[in-house]
Amino acid sequence: MRLCFGTFVTVLKLCKQDKVENHHLIREIMRTIEPDNDYIGEYGNGKNDKAYRLANCTLDFMPDFVNLARKAMRKEVAQRFEDNVICLLKRDKFAHAVLSLLDIIKKDKAIDREHSESFTKYFGTDKEALIKKQKDFVISEFFASSLLFAVVEIEHSVGKDFLAKINQRYVANQGKKEDGLRIWNLSEEGYVNINTEMRERFVQAINRFGIPQFIYADPVGFISYNSIEKIEMFSKSIEENITRPYIQYRDSGIYRKISTLDQILNDYANYLSLNTQSLSRIIKTDSNSIDEDVDCIMNTEITSTNFFSELKGLMSDYQIDEDIKSNTLAPLHRSENLMWIKAFEEKTYNYRLHIASLADSICNQ
Repeated sequence: MRLCFGTFVTVLKLCKQDKVENHHLIREIMRTIEPDNDYIGEYGNGKNDKAYRLANCTLDFMPDFVNLARKAMRKEVAQRFEDNVICLLKRDKFAHAVLSLLDIIKKDKAIDREHSESFTKYFGTDKEALIKKQKDFVISEFFASSLLFAVVEIEHSVGKDFLAKINQRYVANQGKKEDGLRIWNLSEEGYVNINTEMRERFVQAINRFGIPQFIYADPVGFISYNSIEKIEMFSKSIEENITRPYIQYRDSGIYRKISTLDQILNDYANYLSLNTQSLSRIIKTDSNSIDEDVDCIMNTEITSTNFFSELKGLMSDYQIDEDIKSNTLAPLHRSENLMWIKAFEEKTYNYRLHIASLADSICNQ
């Protein structure tokens, strides 16, 4: 595989919005180097179209264009990508484009043999560090580096034999490797990390609706009915603030984890609803006796958490918020069926561990 203008453009073509014509995309890519460039013209003409031939490695650049690329400032080229090219791509394909280009770079042995110094010049790091260590990518800057390197350093026809391998299946397969990758947009205010936005909204929601307290509460003792009701409100908040507005990022690792946690949390809440009943129906005693059995859960907000290890060390304390004692649930067969309560304890503990592990992964990813 070789990184050249043709392979670079082919990747972006496969990630563009459906309504965007290839001709228009290629013209705007070239204009990131030369804003007034009209070399390929306004309209296509089949296989004789200059845009088509450039993308298929059968037409060389004009020498003046290569000289402009050699003198171009990466920062300026990146800003033009941000302003005029990024908007032509599908937002949920950003990671696919970055990962596809990284795979091409990884497989391009000529970079190691012939272009290691120039690669570092344009990318700001060597090939090994870029492939193995870098997880944060400002997409417009990465595209600018790839384009300038390809135009200035690489013979235009070298990627011709590899174009057929770069198809929708190839790009889709690369997109599956995005877990841990962070794609950033360039803006006047600075960098906006989409994964960070989703993570921050998730942390706000779990604090607002008391999810840590719900996870920590051992239902073998007692649990608040109100805490179960809050799960529905939590799910609504997640839908309104994450899964719906960020639907274009549904293939990202953090989006999938948040969606999975929301589903498991609801499954757990439904299981509790079916296997608990009001304490007032099963315990006939005075309020002082009940008070002795019920502890108050700590109400500590979090910004980053270690749910999993904390939960593993919890004992089966009877924990419940002090202000909702009158609305307390206990297991259906807590006293009269030891085998049932053992199964209930194991089931709920596994739910809690799974939820805690996912929450930990999301908050600390």
